Amino acid sequence: MSERNGAKDGGPRFDCRIGINVGDSVEQDEDIVGDGVNIAARLEGLNKEYDTSIIVSEQKRDKAGPERIGFELIGEVLVRGLTTPTRIYKFGAS
Repeated sequence: MSERNGAKDGGPRFDCRIGINVGDSVEQDEDIVGDGVNIAARLEGLNKEYDTSIIVSEQKRDKAGPERIGFELIGEVLVRGLTTPTRIYKFGAS
């Protein structure tokens, strides 16, 4: 995507925004709901603000293993629906 989006030929851009979190979720009326899904959706909405394609919660980053390669701390944000700030990370290339 970075290569395609960096092309100067005026071709179409492909922008992808992803929020990743870990948490409980359930299927309800052919949809997936729960805190884990809600927080991931809120993180996805922050990508443009922080100029990155993938934002990961600290909870998910901690499950990535001891190396935790590719994560860059963005900071703490107050995610709508939560009462305490959530530490978030960029993952991979912007």
